[in-house]
Amino acid sequence: MAKLAFATPATRARPAIPAFLFMARSSLSRQVVPDIERSSVERRQRAYERHRPEETLLYRLVAEHLETFLVESREKHDRPLPTYVERELRAYLRCGILAHGFGRAECRVCHRQIVVAFSCKMRGLCPSCNARRMCNSAAHLTDRVLPDVPVRQWVLSVPFELRFLLASNAQAFTALTRIFMEETLAWYRRRAVEIGISRGQGGAVSVQHRFGGALNLNCHVHAAVIDGVFTRDDPDERATFHSVPAPDPFALGDVIERVYKRLVAWLRRKGLLAEYNHERAEAAAPTDPSAMDACVSTSLSQKGLVRLDAQGLTEPVQPGGDNDATAPRRSKGKYGTESLGFNLHAGVRIEAHDRAGREKLLRYCTRAPLSLERLSMTRDGRVAYQLQRPWRRGETHRVMEPVELLARLSALIPPPRHPLLRFHGVLAPHSSWRTSVVPESAVAVAGGSACATITSTSEGAPPAVTEAASIQVVEKPMAVAADGDHGPDAPRLPVPLGATEAVLDPARLLAPPKRAAFEPGKARYTSGAWRIDWATLLKRVYGFDAL
Repeated sequence: MAKLAFATPATRARPAIPAFLFMARSSLSRQVVPDIERSSVERRQRAYERHRPEETLLYRLVAEHLETFLVESREKHDRPLPTYVERELRAYLRCGILAHGFGRAECRVCHRQIVVAFSCKMRGLCPSCNARRMCNSAAHLTDRVLPDVPVRQWVLSVPFELRFLLASNAQAFTALTRIFMEETLAWYRRRAVEIGISRGQGGAVSVQHRFGGALNLNCHVHAAVIDGVFTRDDPDERATFHSVPAPDPFALGDVIERVYKRLVAWLRRKGLLAEYNHERAEAAAPTDPSAMDACVSTSLSQKGLVRLDAQGLTEPVQPGGDNDATAPRRSKGKYGTESLGFNLHAGVRIEAHDRAGREKLLRYCTRAPLSLERLSMTRDGRVAYQLQRPWRRGETHRVMEPVELLARLSALIPPPRHPLLRFHGVLAPHSSWRTSVVPESAVAVAGGSACATITSTSEGAPPAVTEAASIQVVEKPMAVAADGDHGPDAPRLPVPLGATEAVLDPARLLAPPKRAAFEPGKARYTSGAWRIDWATLLKRVYGFDAL
């Protein structure tokens, strides 16, 4: 067990929430072999290192060009950037910097000390906070929300002409997400009726994305949908799951057509759409463009796409890309279709019992818009961002000026008080089905090792350190229909701390805990809600004990 001390600047007290710490390995979504399978040399190479954002290229670019970008936005436009955009850009420059506050952890046994800098906890620009939120959200959804049943990913992309509108109007993006999920769950209910299952209900978790793979604005929706429906006879009993056949391109086209009609009708009622059809689309353009509108327009542009190799820039590519009608279209496969300008794909399915695959899919759905690994500088001082895969004409990078990079990043920052993660159907917060579907704890026994929980007492007051014990639980299995994919012997999921009452032993809390072997399925939730302490999350993602 470690004792913690805190230091903050005298000018301002900051919340005692530590930043998510990276190891030498960069990608959080990669699978890591447990330590018992690695040699001692490899374990020494994976030793804990404090995350230093000031040494990254993105930090240097923001620090050097932020003021220039803000001045240009004020001088060229009557309406400057929104306050939340400027606040997030400035907060990123303080995230992970020890001069802006840190916590000091000391081991009670060997007296080794670790300094943990505070984080900005923003959700648009900071790669560190986005990575921590990605892993934490995926772990929370896997452990405490999604039942152990098959899950299918549905991805809906909108026409190019609607992206400006959705990016500028949060209500329109919310309406698109709601309509898409309602029509998707309605298709599951209709499909269940066709195979003889009546009164079935489905559920899903949706995530709104504002970004594409080339720092371009691409508003679309990722959804992890339960691949079937639930039925129940008694509200107090656990629901029974029934699988349904996979959707074909005709079914996906029907969903697109329904979404198209309802979305266009909603936009017309709100006066947000002047004229729209699948052959000619014109969204109502702003009469007085602001600095934010200019950033959105810049992020929508397809310029700067080139083929970049080790010798430098070669064969610049003319603007085109996704909206180029002359470019050849890729095949959408067996589980994808494109109609009325919309693109819908539902080909990724995670089987029941595959907890690792489910968590990996959820990390992909909640991923960050920017990857530091793909950011570099060219010989002439411009910024190059590597594409995920070469585009249709062989483009490999997007090359831009540093100020243009800040403009593109500003357009990708979501507005405040606008949730990106939403729950639908039986997983909705106020659904009467939720308690019958989500993992349920039957018996909870205090056990395992203790962990330190950092809490902030009041404004300006030093944070308090409390102690909590991890909970070992026994799950009540989900009932499954005879034609389902799994039976009552399915592996039971752990429910974290705070789900049920536990009996804590003060003597065990005060004693130095034993270092237990890491179990990927277990997590300690320090706030009683969804947040996992950073040391446990590092253990879960990397199989590495930072303490």
